[in-house]
Amino acid sequence: MLRDVAEFYEGHLDVRLTQLTTWIEPVLLLVMGVLVGTVVVIMYLPVFHMAGNIQ
Repeated sequence: MLRDVAEFYEGHLDVRLTQLTTWIEPVLLLVMGVLVGTVVVIMYLPVFHMAGNIQ
């Protein structure tokens, strides 16, 4: 009987973990994209500022 209960909860846990990873993957991808975009903007902003001062 305990084995049946353990299998039931293990299946329930597997479903929940699958749902959780389904939600976490896009969120992490979005966060990483924002971080990379921020770094790119921070790196290129001084270059654009200097180019604007030359003209």
